[in-house]
Formats: sequence, structure tokens, C-alpha cells
Amino acid sequence: MTPEKCSLALRQSPEAFARLALCVFDECHLIGEPGNRGVLAELVMAQILYLAPGVTVLMQSALLENPEELAAWLRQATGRPCEPIREPWRPTRTLRAVAGFDEPGLERAQELASRELAALPRRVHMAFNAPLNLLVNLQGAWAQDDPADYALARTVLTAPLTVSRTDDGFAVSADGYVNNATGAVAQGLADAGHRVLAFIPANKHYSFSVAAKLRGFNLDGDPDDQLEHLLDLADFELGTPSLLRDLLAKGIAVHTSAMLPEERRASERAYERGIARVVFATGTLAQGLNLPATAVVIGGINIGYDPNLSAAQREARQQAQLLNAVGRAGRPYVAARSLAIVLPNQAWTLGPEDPAQVVRAKAAPFLAQEDASFVLRSQLEPLVAEALHGDLTVDDMGVEELTAFAFLPLRSDVEEAVGVLGRTYAVARRPDVVEEQVRIVAASMVRLGEQVLREQQAPDWLVEAAYESGLSLRQIVALWAQVRRLDQREFPDTIIGWAEVLVDVLQRMPYPIVAEMLRLEDLDGTLMRDLADANATTRHHDAWGVFNKVVEGWLEGVSLTELAAVAVRADASGKNGRGSGNPLPKIIGLTEQIHVFGMTRITGGLAVLVTSAVARETDLGWQLSPRAARALEQLSMGLRAGAGDAGSLLWWRFGGLRYRRLAHLAARVLPPPENVLATDESARQWARGARETLLDPEFLLDTERVTLSDDERRALLAMALLSDT
Repeated sequence: MTPEKCSLALRQSPEAFARLALCVFDECHLIGEPGNRGVLAELVMAQILYLAPGVTVLMQSALLENPEELAAWLRQATGRPCEPIREPWRPTRTLRAVAGFDEPGLERAQELASRELAALPRRVHMAFNAPLNLLVNLQGAWAQDDPADYALARTVLTAPLTVSRTDDGFAVSADGYVNNATGAVAQGLADAGHRVLAFIPANKHYSFSVAAKLRGFNLDGDPDDQLEHLLDLADFELGTPSLLRDLLAKGIAVHTSAMLPEERRASERAYERGIARVVFATGTLAQGLNLPATAVVIGGINIGYDPNLSAAQREARQQAQLLNAVGRAGRPYVAARSLAIVLPNQAWTLGPEDPAQVVRAKAAPFLAQEDASFVLRSQLEPLVAEALHGDLTVDDMGVEELTAFAFLPLRSDVEEAVGVLGRTYAVARRPDVVEEQVRIVAASMVRLGEQVLREQQAPDWLVEAAYESGLSLRQIVALWAQVRRLDQREFPDTIIGWAEVLVDVLQRMPYPIVAEMLRLEDLDGTLMRDLADANATTRHHDAWGVFNKVVEGWLEGVSLTELAAVAVRADASGKNGRGSGNPLPKIIGLTEQIHVFGMTRITGGLAVLVTSAVARETDLGWQLSPRAARALEQLSMGLRAGAGDAGSLLWWRFGGLRYRRLAHLAARVLPPPENVLATDESARQWARGARETLLDPEFLLDTERVTLSDDERRALLAMALLSDT
């Protein structure tokens, strides 16, 4: 499970971890990731060590330079032996290369293109292809400068440039060079028989645009029915044909975060089965891809910009992403030898006179590093230092401190917080910090919590509510300040009704707190963009109105293109483009980050506050009807599933239809009886039999029994046929 899911399980059922025997933490360098994920991963690991003292831990990473420090951490946290295993051997060998234009070849191609352009007086521009050279290291990492370790390879690969008519004659333009060159090199390698992974790390939208320009491949073979079924499901969720279908038809796949899970699965399947010869992906997905590539192309070394990272953090993330991409080349039983080609950010020439150290410094400094070159540091170290020096304040907390503030149990009895903090990597890296000082850190955080409660005149039980929900104490106190104003008569008995209550509560909360809880920057580029601007508070009311409509449409099961017309721009409906200016990638990212991740955490806080207030705040006189309590309990999962009513949520949870619009469709075709919705067990039992009926092809094809549009019938049949395989 992910750190986020494990964090939720630890809060809800800590006793379930007491007998844990083995914990495997794959890609454990995640602990060093800036922001909330690295801190959360470290705290989850520390709490597991606290709750399960007898657990055996296996941590894995191909990137770490300092595994001895992690072993020391585990020895200190468990009191048991722990040994780092360094195994540099790989079953494959990868040549690391940098590409550049062959200067004589470039001059000849440019001259020829200029002549052709001169013969066409009405033409202003002429595209042409120029040959590429590769400077290859024969030993792996470019760590040495000995010329004997390098070779210049003249290749048949080419990259496109443009010659243009100017007042002074002709000039070469390299606009869009890195994307165009990445596509051309990927096409050339695949034409030569390679299976290619092409990473374009600068922007997640570039992969589709580059893939669309390629001519592709004529691949003979039988149609893949499962591929079609996955694409049918994607079409239905999108409300328009998936652009991926056209790309796969010419043997090209794409794998980015601006896609549906069904589309990513289709790309993986197409590549694994040889239907696609090239996959274009973003750098952040390099870590998760385990596909049989014989060649990797890295299109530029710039990664997506994150304004929240320092220069050092950006450099570390860049190195980790790019080395991970290089490591995707070569797989046992597929290719014992493989190739990784780096295309620099700018076009340049590369010849035998260019020394390796200059090429490395200008084009790809990360190539000097071995795979295991990432020094893992704890993102919790600043918090520990600030607490020990008495400098920790609520107002100055960054993302990492807020995450720790939300995760740790900050009760007046600090023993559990001391137990978790004392088992963190941050404390293990500070030999000068003993248990008494860990107690000082925990007590400092508890005092800050008590300070927040005093200043806001909030009840003590909010400490427990914060821990249960995963929100920080400051966030739960601000949420409570608005929740306590609710009128019991406003308590709805539907999921979508509670969602409206939640949006209303958020709208009335202080802007800085909401900005902590939701990634409001994801709203930039939408009709809710004013919420991403702290200085646009006078326009926030209208933006919240759009936000509420988007949440409503998400829960009602409208298509993503219809949702994009509400959230991004009115003419978005039915458009399937995936470029940076298209609405579909924006709505896919927005629903995933805001609804699936951000809002579900806040709904947990709302549910804890309302149910706790019913029991504890008797002066409010609140009562929850069974239906209202059930709907509130289902709100978090309903938002994640995009199911605003109990029937569609039943199909999503228990009917095996983990597809938002399909769950709504199933609830319309076979609506669950009212009496089965009261408990999970009755819903589960009913769904078993209903699923067999719903996914029976004969039932779906019977037009007298079932009224469906062609798209609806195709999607349900796709689900039925996928279930049979």
C-alpha cells in the first residue's frame, strides 16, 4: 500500500499492526522526497517500528548512496542486527550516451535545404533532417575523464531542424528542438528493432504532442480484445474517444499522469505485447515503469518546476528522476545489452574533438553518477532542530512540519509521540539526540497544540479528532470553527448533500488554512483560478460557486468532458486533445488531486467533527438520523469514487465496478433495493448476485429488458468481457 493508505490504516486500526512480522519498503528513497510525502513515509515507518517491535524490515532501493545510515537507523529503532547489502551487479549492461549533431553532416543538410528553399521563392521555411553522433561511455557512469573510456559513434539517426529565409540569406532554427529530436530518435531506434522508452521530463503534456507527430509503425498481428475493452471504458469515462486509440493504432503508447488508469493500463499492455514499439512518458513515472525496453531516450534534462523546492532539492530530484529513467533500459531475458541516449536541452554539434568532461558538464552532469548516488536525508530534521532550539511556531510551519503535526498523536500523554519520534530516521541521524531530548521535541509540539486550542477557545477533544482525520491541529480547529455553526436542520441524508455542506464550510474558512488543505495551485488555468490567488479574495465567491458545480458533477457521474466544460471552459465538451492548452488533462489532474486526494482527507475531518460533537457538545443539541449518519460515513469514499448516491457507491465498492460512470450506470440499470443500503454486509451480499446479472452479455444485449445507448452498452460489455479474462 502507499504511505497515504498505510497512514490511514495506522490511525484507524493500530492494533492490527501489533503482530506484523515483515515490512517491505520498496523504493525507500521516497523518504527523502521533499514535501509531505517524504515526511509521511518516514513517520509511517517509525510508527510501524513502534507498534510492531518484532517486525523484520526489508528496505529496497537502487539509488541510495548511504544504505549504511539506514541500517544504523533500523538497528537503533529495533535493537536488532541490521546489515546493508550493496549489490552493484546488474544482469544487463547499459551504454550511456549523449547525442549531438554531426557538424559536417549538419552543414551538408543545411546547404541542401537552403538550395531547395531558394528554388521556392514563396516558401519561407524548409524542414530538414541532420545526422546525429553519439558520445558513448564504454564503462557505464561518466565518472572518469580518460579518453580511452569513450567512443564517438556516427549513427543513422537524425533529428529535424528548420532553415528559414531571412534578409541576410538563410538561417537555421532549432525551435522545439528537444521534443522534435526525442520523437525522431525514438522513431529511428524503433525502426532499427529496439523497444523504446522515451522520457520527456519537462512537462507531462509533451508526451502526447510528440507521439502525435510520429508516423509510427506498420505492425501486423491479431487484434487485442482486452486493449479495446480498456479503451472502451476510457471512452465512456471521458465522454469522447480516447486520443490514445489513434496512437496505439500506429504502434505508439503514452504513459503520463494526464491519463485515466484504464489508458495507462492499455499503454502498458500494448507495449508488453509488442503492439506498441515506443512509449512516451514523463520523468516522474520512470520509477514506476517496469517495461521491457532495450533503449531509453531522455528528451532534455529539465524536470517539471516546483516552486516549493529549494535549488538543492530541485537538483536532487532531477538527478534521481533522470538516473531512474536510465535504469529502465535493459531487462533480463529481453536484452542483456541496452542503450540510454540523452538529448541535451539545446541543439549542438558533437565531434571527436569534444572532450567527455566538457560534454558531460554542458549536456548531462547527472551521467557522472552511478545509479546508487542519492544521499538519503530526512525531511524531518529541520523540525527536530527547531523544536530543540525552541524555534518551532505554528505560523512558520512548512509543509513537512504540518505533515508531522497532523500525523503524530499530540495528546497530553506524550509517550506514543515520543515512541514514534524516537524511531524516526531524523533522530537516528542525530547521535547527540537522546531520549530526553526526543521527549522535549514531543512536548514542544504538544504545547503548540495546546496553544492553538487556547487561542481559538477550542475543546480538548479536537486533538483526538485531528489525529483520527489526518489533519493538523490548526486545520481541524479552523474546520471546527465553521462546522459548529451548522444548523442541525441542514444535516442532509445523502452523500451529495454532505458534499455541498463541506464546500460551504470550506468557503467560510480562512484562506491560508484552505490553501494548506487543498492544492489550490491545481485550479490555475480553470474557471476557479481565483482560488489559487491569495490576493483575489473579492472574487473567491464566484470561484467557489464553480467549485461546487464541479464537485456536484463529479458525484453525479457526468463525463469528464462535460465536467471540463464547467471547470475549464464552456467549449470543452467532446474535445479529446491532451496538450497543455487542452481542457481534458486539466480536469483529469484536478479531479485526482482535489477530489480523490485533497477533499477526501477533509471529509474525514468533517465526519469526525460532526459525530464527535453529537456525543460531546451537548449544548449544541445535535442529533444525526441513521440515514444522515450513514451518508456522512460514506462521504469520503463517495468523493473518491465519484459516487454521490448510495446506489452507485454500492456498485463501486461491492460490485467490482471501480469505474465512476460505470457505477452510476449500473445503479440505473439495476438499482439496489432500499433495504440493502443500510449496512455494508447487506450491500455486499446483494451485489454478488446482481453483478452476475449485470455482466451477463445476454442480459446486456437484450434491448427489451435493458435500455442503453450504444456507448453505455459498449462500456458494460467491455467490463463484462474483461471480467471473464
